[in-house]
Amino acid sequence: MNVTMKTKMADILELQEFRNCEYMLNPFMGDIFKEALGDRYGELSNGRSYTDYSLEEMEAFIPSWTIPSIKEGWEYLVEKSEEKRLIYDYWSEDAKKADSSKEKTGLMAFVVPGCRKFVMICPGGGYTNVCSISEGFPIAKQFNELGYSAFVLQYRTNEAAGYPNPMDDLAEALKYVFSNADKFDVDVNDYAVAGFSAGGHLAASFGTESLGYKKYDLPKPATLILGYPVITMTDLTHGGSRDKLLGVDFREKDVQAYSIEKQVTECYPETFIWYCEADALVPAENSEMLVEQIEKYGIEYEREVYEGDAHGWGTGDGTPAAGWIARAVRFWEQHWKYN
Repeated sequence: MNVTMKTKMADILELQEFRNCEYMLNPFMGDIFKEALGDRYGELSNGRSYTDYSLEEMEAFIPSWTIPSIKEGWEYLVEKSEEKRLIYDYWSEDAKKADSSKEKTGLMAFVVPGCRKFVMICPGGGYTNVCSISEGFPIAKQFNELGYSAFVLQYRTNEAAGYPNPMDDLAEALKYVFSNADKFDVDVNDYAVAGFSAGGHLAASFGTESLGYKKYDLPKPATLILGYPVITMTDLTHGGSRDKLLGVDFREKDVQAYSIEKQVTECYPETFIWYCEADALVPAENSEMLVEQIEKYGIEYEREVYEGDAHGWGTGDGTPAAGWIARAVRFWEQHWKYN
């Protein structure tokens, strides 16, 4: 398949591996478009399904998305799907039969030969969906080009997003990778977890002892890599993410428990974090709250802050954030490569 700016998600869904699991490409993104476009949504969508939007049209819909990198991600997806299996179930069939909300989950493996270290990528989407097309496949491609394997997580969202479901999914996916390390040809030591927007909240949560790795009896990640993350569940949060995760009738004790700035301890992983100083969707105070806490505990971190109000830059190609993945990798490598 030749991917062009005229290519639609419906075309990608014709790939053999996706015909029975279209949810892995997550074409159900109406709410994200509605929030971003407001009154223009009806005019631009014209009643069509998201799968019928071309890359060219997406560029008009979400100006902050780096469409050329999304195109590269689609090209990479096509290329890799022709080479070997991409999609894996981390929940067993018995687990899915016992809980039908687990049926639309999975893992996409972008593996570099040679037993390389890996990063688990948690795309954003306001806990309403998983934006793998902008914050999954293109980012996995660049990690691969830098010599690291990458897994893109499809976790439970929307009506199934209530805590602790997304975290259960992340933990189970990591256990699946660890137990199949030989099959995937990956080195599970000093792994990283990356997340963006609401997926950044999921990744940041995993770094806490109370919500994440320790609770699930998993090794602590060497590094967290966070892009414009949701951190707090207080008034400065992204409201849609909080409503999906905690419910619209959320309790104050849950706000406290799932506000990551309140869960940081001296055991929090080293963190690379980047965001725009006037982010129009997730207030920059979210990232600043986390930085304040990790500074308090003397945790190593690196922060990049950019002018403007953009949200959802993904790879950052063509923006002031360009090259952030390579810089994040260098930061990650400092944990293990030079010690």
